[in-house]
Amino acid sequence: VELAELIEDFAPGDRRFGTLDWSDLQVRRIRDAADTDFDAAYERLWAEFGALGEMERRAVICDRLGWDPARPLAGAALAYELLVLRRAGAVAALRDHTAVVRVGADGRPLAGPIVVHLSHALVEPAHRGTGLVSWLRALPLQTARRCAQAAGCAPHTPVVLVAEMEMRDVVE
Repeated sequence: VELAELIEDFAPGDRRFGTLDWSDLQVRRIRDAADTDFDAAYERLWAEFGALGEMERRAVICDRLGWDPARPLAGAALAYELLVLRRAGAVAALRDHTAVVRVGADGRPLAGPIVVHLSHALVEPAHRGTGLVSWLRALPLQTARRCAQAAGCAPHTPVVLVAEMEMRDVVE
């Protein structure tokens, strides 16, 4: 899919960023831990979120990369993605998320929306305020559609994005 086609997935408040020049934007989906981008992407996310207890260990992420939504696990078709976004060749942002389709004992999808759990999003400081985060909100919809298709969902099954947020520590 061309990036220009994905601009339709931008949230209404992000649509203004769709008119910007994104010709230097590259999106890579890391398929497994042997991918040349995996170590650097994981280490950068770990540096940002690991010390806070907000990042899964490497082995967990490696296991998730192996999930195949055509082979449900524990009542769910699962698709995990770790994305690397580059601008002009340099890493500009990272995002990981999981699409989930609930399935019955027969492996067929149950009624209800596809849920996408938005885990971690990181925009490098030099790229903050540029509209790049619009892509981090839109790209998980593609994951949801791939997961839905692999799980046998009806076309246009609704998608719900769920963001994980940590409670703010209040010091008095």
